[in-house]
Amino acid sequence: MFQNDILFSLLLSLVNTLAFYLLTNRKKEQELKEQKNEYLMMFGITFVSSFSLRTCLGMMNNQVVKSDITTISHSTRPPF
Repeated sequence: MFQNDILFSLLLSLVNTLAFYLLTNRKKEQELKEQKNEYLMMFGITFVSSFSLRTCLGMMNNQVVKSDITTISHSTRPPF
């Protein structure tokens, strides 16, 4: 669905951080700066981990596809 790794990671991080915000927003006694740091850490960790996993899996998938392709040489072509 998403071919671009950065777009996928950004969307996943935004959804994850928004869900974390909605679930933990009920606590009003925490400091505002501490909450912002938690949200930034959640976004950063999710973005970096999803981007690196998606990139590594994409590279591994491309290597498997390239190794499975058989090339037709001149001697294996039919004469017609």
